[in-house]
Amino acid sequence: MKSNEAAFQIVVEFDKGLLQHFNVDQWNTFVNGLFEQGLLAACWSPSERPPLLVVLLDFKGLRRAHYHLDGIDLRLCWLQDADFTRASLRGAKLGCGRDISYRGARLHCADFRHVEISGCDFSGATGLDTAHFDGTTYDPENPPKGLPQEILAYCTPNADPPPTNCRQRSNPQEPMGFQQAPIRCCATIHRIPIGD
Repeated sequence: MKSNEAAFQIVVEFDKGLLQHFNVDQWNTFVNGLFEQGLLAACWSPSERPPLLVVLLDFKGLRRAHYHLDGIDLRLCWLQDADFTRASLRGAKLGCGRDISYRGARLHCADFRHVEISGCDFSGATGLDTAHFDGTTYDPENPPKGLPQEILAYCTPNADPPPTNCRQRSNPQEPMGFQQAPIRCCATIHRIPIGD
């Protein structure tokens, strides 16, 4: 294989509006299907061709304060600045994101393993003693708030800094004449070098 060969990949990025179309069980089934089809968290070696299509779930700024979300699987979602204040997240699988509010949330058996929790606020959250924090990371300049020291000891203070080249985009106006607005997403095509 030539070292200058390249492949193209389409990345379809959904925003937080996608979640409103599902209840917890439907969402978990949907995400499981994406994962089984290799569309989420796609990995490949440098000599392999990447998958043609990958789905990203950018739920930055998600507002689910006081929601009942027990058992939801959000581990492959980017949750930057999300608000789960006083939400019930028992047994939920949570994704990465800085400055998430879990204030007063019910986090019994919630799974934070191998995610970043820099600046996240756990003040007043219950069930932290049964939640899973193995392999969790945080930026020492922006540590999580409200975590007991014995839980913080499971976390590693070495998270990567946030990306500096995040793009800003605005959503176009909703079309007229539809009973329900369509689900919007952003698709980009990437040229990916492959080979030795």
